[in-house]
Amino acid sequence: MKQYLVIDIGGTAIKYALMNQEATIISQDETSTPYIDKAHFFKTLDGIIAPVQKIISGIAISMPGRLDPIKGYAFTSGAIMYLNETPIKDILEERYHLPVSVDNDGKCAAQAEAWKGNLSDVNSGIVIILGTGIGGGVILNHELWRGTHGTAGELSSLTSDFTQHHCIEKRWTILNSYGGLTMPYAKLKQLPEKEVTGRSFFRALENSDEDAKQVFKNFIHTLTSGIITIQAVLDIDKVCIGGGISAQDSLIEATRECVKKYFTTTGSRYAVREPLIGRCRFKNEANLIGALKHFLIQHNI
Repeated sequence: MKQYLVIDIGGTAIKYALMNQEATIISQDETSTPYIDKAHFFKTLDGIIAPVQKIISGIAISMPGRLDPIKGYAFTSGAIMYLNETPIKDILEERYHLPVSVDNDGKCAAQAEAWKGNLSDVNSGIVIILGTGIGGGVILNHELWRGTHGTAGELSSLTSDFTQHHCIEKRWTILNSYGGLTMPYAKLKQLPEKEVTGRSFFRALENSDEDAKQVFKNFIHTLTSGIITIQAVLDIDKVCIGGGISAQDSLIEATRECVKKYFTTTGSRYAVREPLIGRCRFKNEANLIGALKHFLIQHNI
């Protein structure tokens, strides 16, 4: 069976795996993402690709940013700003003489869940990835919905207040990313932000720390507000939440309860119906699996 090299480029690390076309991982590893320039970035990719170049049938890339998924062109690239306006697909195909695909990481995660994960049993759904920002992807009629400009699912831009003063602090990427828990808690405790981690926050929550409970309540409220807004527009079957903090059962259960409370107390008066709330099946491998799926679709495999 053919093997493919799948690479997930993140702001901190580059994860990569050899996979077959059924998404079985044969081997995997990771390395730090260079922060210097393109030259160092592609040199790092050389170290990943060259050792397996002769045994792979293609390269699938997942990365942040606004991308052209057909041309494999990065208009923007999230925190890896030196990759803005870069024809990544063309560069790698010329360098290695192998077929290459490139897609947005949130959309890769959505494709993974629709293909082999917790959206595979529904007609439509959305993936919400809670990380240093908020990524995501929309599945409609079993297919990834990209929107007119390819930016459907860019959930970080959701906002509850677009006035100039509140525009940034009221964006979903501030309220419901990883920092939406750690930063308010650090402020309440008068601690340096770097001293509060997701692990220490949830430990405080488990110990019934009143400040942690209030921060968590606010976090769940704004997360639920975003889900209700999405549901009013898309009318989906299911919401799958991913990202590191989604491993906390308390977060999934609290979100499920808050969504249910809304639709039980007020939602029944309106046409909008309650979606199922669940966790993504795939964790660290989601972007890899979805990137492979995009490669298989793009190259008709």
